[in-house]
Amino acid sequence: MQKRSQVQSQVFIYLLILIVIGATILFGYDSLSKLTKQGKDTQTEQFKTQLRNDITGIAPNFGSVKLKSYSIPGITKVCFGDATGTKICDVHPLAQSAISGGSGNVFLIKPDGFDAFKVDLISVSGGCQLKCFYTPGGRLSIKITGQGDKAIIENS
Repeated sequence: MQKRSQVQSQVFIYLLILIVIGATILFGYDSLSKLTKQGKDTQTEQFKTQLRNDITGIAPNFGSVKLKSYSIPGITKVCFGDATGTKICDVHPLAQSAISGGSGNVFLIKPDGFDAFKVDLISVSGGCQLKCFYTPGGRLSIKITGQGDKAIIENS
């Protein structure tokens, strides 16, 4: 009789250990996912700040050229808009409506969404209304040329 109760208590202990391990794995995965997302969001905000600083720094210097490379993980494409552009170089309906409405001129295209923000003094090369750049490996490489009153964005 003694052995039967020992077996039952061992099964209970094994079940309890299994539940604790499962809960630890579940909460650990959730925490890791949140941490990864926060890291990507932080790098995206750093990109926005760096881009603004680079453009405002070079725009007043006519003829100055900067080749810039930015790290923006999780972004598949970055589009720059210019409301004064006349040519249709790239098409993205959400970006084009945001340009028309004045709510943004830089667009971060993600697999699960879209983010728009405004950067003053931007013009797109070739007279385009919208120019998009793919970001292989989460890296954007562009050339910024100062024009005295604005900066032209083009392929590097």
